[in-house]
Amino acid sequence: MSGIQTRTEILNDVKKYLFFRNSATNYGLFPVNSLLGFSDDGDSATGLIVYFAPQRNAASGYFDYVELTVSNHTDAIKDIMDAINFSKQTVITIADDLNSEYVSSNVSATTNIGDTGYADQF
Repeated sequence: MSGIQTRTEILNDVKKYLFFRNSATNYGLFPVNSLLGFSDDGDSATGLIVYFAPQRNAASGYFDYVELTVSNHTDAIKDIMDAINFSKQTVITIADDLNSEYVSSNVSATTNIGDTGYADQF
């Protein structure tokens, strides 16, 4: 290894996963290195969509996503990114409605875990 590692190299070296659950039977676990980004939900002032590279449908243009209910988009994103960058846990709970466990006070619920969309939808 030569010099400083890039963010991609670090993420590939250290396997971390993001966990979401909204019921006993509806949950998802996504590798951090598949995180694509965030956007607000245009239909809801409190909706935040987290996008991932597709786990099941690898066709070009598809993505997986999870919707979160947040009180502040910017702070929720910052809290998620801080957990990714600084947590020593392999599995990072972002939103677990069943146990009322959230990455921060800015996140209060999750829905549509692991749903698949097409790039033309956003």
